[in-house]
Amino acid sequence: FADLRYLNLLSAAKRWIRKHRKNDFEALPPFRLGADSYTQRRQRYSLASVMRLTSFHAEKDYAPGKTTSRFNTVISALRLKEQNFDNLTAVQKAKATKALKHNEFDVKAMSELFDLISKEDASCFRKSIVKLFDDSGSKK
Repeated sequence: FADLRYLNLLSAAKRWIRKHRKNDFEALPPFRLGADSYTQRRQRYSLASVMRLTSFHAEKDYAPGKTTSRFNTVISALRLKEQNFDNLTAVQKAKATKALKHNEFDVKAMSELFDLISKEDASCFRKSIVKLFDDSGSKK
């Protein structure tokens, strides 16, 4: 485990944006138009917002901040319906589908963003990779 490393892709993406896409990024409108200023600030460097600089965009129904509540709704409903997905309501099934689509986008987007940064300027990863354990094997 001592050699296990973690890549903070957000840190690398911010570095990549500053070095290569600063003007493009600053010209983008808020990720969610109509959101309050606090939400706009929180979503500025969200994965879906950063991906607007690429050709891999989130679908219109991508809803940051709602995924956990969607999963929790489905988990609760499955408990009540004896773990049988077929017994869920249409709304509950839609929440499950939207939560899974959201997570699928995130996984694919991270891979796309990693590949793009890697091809364009791998030095952006340099300060974003950290060891998870120290030399004695203890978690950092």
